[in-house]
Amino acid sequence: MNVKNMLLESRGERDRIDQAVTAVEQLAQGRKRGPGRPAGSLTVSRQVRESRPATDGHPGKQAAQ
Repeated sequence: MNVKNMLLESRGERDRIDQAVTAVEQLAQGRKRGPGRPAGSLTVSRQVRESRPATDGHPGKQAAQ
């Protein structure tokens, strides 16, 4: 095995170790939120919807009660 091949393999291994260390560091920091709705967003939308008067589906018109 020549020195160039040893260097290439060592650099590849170093990159894999760096990726593993980064993954463990992220796990240690706790779960980060990914894409999607923020926590509690459904509760807020329910509160807004419940505070508005009922409509018949046409904006600006109030439903007959």
